[in-house]
Amino acid sequence: MGKKIVLILIAIFMLAFSLRLIYAFTVHPLVVDKFRWDLKDGFDSIAKNFISGYGYTFERGQEATVKRPPGYPFFLMLCYWLFGVRDWPVWVIQSFLDSLTCIMIFLLTKKIIDIKSGIIASFIYAVYPIPIFFVSRYFTESLYTLSMVVFIYFFIDLFINPRVKFAVISGIILGWMILTKAVMIVFPVIAFFALFFFYRYKTKPFFRNFFIFLISSIFVVVPWTVRNYIVSKHFIPVATLGGQVFFQGNIELYDKNHNLMSYTNASVGLNLEAMRMEKEFNFTEYEIDKYLYKITFDYIAKNPVNFIKGVLKKVIKFWYFTTVDWRPSWYPMQWMRFSSLVSIIIQLPLILLGFLGIFIAAKKGIIVLPFLVMIFYNNIIYAFLFAATRYSLPIMPFLIIFAAFFISQSKRINMIFHNKRY
Repeated sequence: MGKKIVLILIAIFMLAFSLRLIYAFTVHPLVVDKFRWDLKDGFDSIAKNFISGYGYTFERGQEATVKRPPGYPFFLMLCYWLFGVRDWPVWVIQSFLDSLTCIMIFLLTKKIIDIKSGIIASFIYAVYPIPIFFVSRYFTESLYTLSMVVFIYFFIDLFINPRVKFAVISGIILGWMILTKAVMIVFPVIAFFALFFFYRYKTKPFFRNFFIFLISSIFVVVPWTVRNYIVSKHFIPVATLGGQVFFQGNIELYDKNHNLMSYTNASVGLNLEAMRMEKEFNFTEYEIDKYLYKITFDYIAKNPVNFIKGVLKKVIKFWYFTTVDWRPSWYPMQWMRFSSLVSIIIQLPLILLGFLGIFIAAKKGIIVLPFLVMIFYNNIIYAFLFAATRYSLPIMPFLIIFAAFFISQSKRINMIFHNKRY
């Protein structure tokens, strides 16, 4: 890789880092109160309580929780331990990590396609607004998106260069991802079929690599599973939040006036109900989770058509729907529709160009199977849970890569890169 490419990548990294810092330190503080963008999903509370000596818990004095996976809270703990309990170090580190994703996108694109497409993909991600929006929020997205791209970078070697070390590395990274977002816990099943399809009759390397991949990921997750058993006396592989998400994504809640509740109000109401169940009936987090799964499955059994319609709708909502429904005073009733429309405008070109690029790449013999597996795995699993733009973000780099490949096929773009030694 020549000096010219290195300079271009440094420029793209600095552009990405600057845009994220500008947003975090200028735009975010101006609107955080109006939009309630300071919500932290409990990650922040767990990290603060843990480093203060109160344990892995949402509130001081409570028993240790099994409701949240440890990946992101541990990341926040490290930030707080190094720089103190303040917002700005988290914003800077998340901006850095998300800018680093640009470099990983380039390396991944270069690995499977070419340098030209890598530069375009890296630049697109640098200016892509949705990840910029998340660097100043206490959600997993900045950390998890980078983890996702790094994982695919090594996982794809199981298809193009099937050596044991790549099975070990990709397995370890998958284990980390499971501890950050528990939805990835089923991915090894999908990986099994993808690798089996790819290897076909080469059963020896297939079983060897998959077994090592699986064991490596389990090795990372098991210590936390053991911890959960010690804390709760129940087998909980990662966390118990699944029941609540499954409930919220598949059962419509109505208020006292029989009006359909917003996502936020329904979520708050469900959390309050869970707290009541804990206090009045002495339910544990495990028992609440089990109960929410049960009533959701009961609802689905009684309303199968509504469930199927809902899943099909969420396959689409996954790409654009925003849960930011706390409405500012200057846009009282239509804020969710407005923000979802903005999301559509941002996402749709990348999605369309991305899938067109995948189609052309497949015809040219470029490996696309690992990307398709990851894209559709996330799309489908969230369609059965709760779908929103936020959950599509970690797989958008893959559509950006193939959108960049599609763009790179144009004659004008080829003229720009023509005769340049990259």
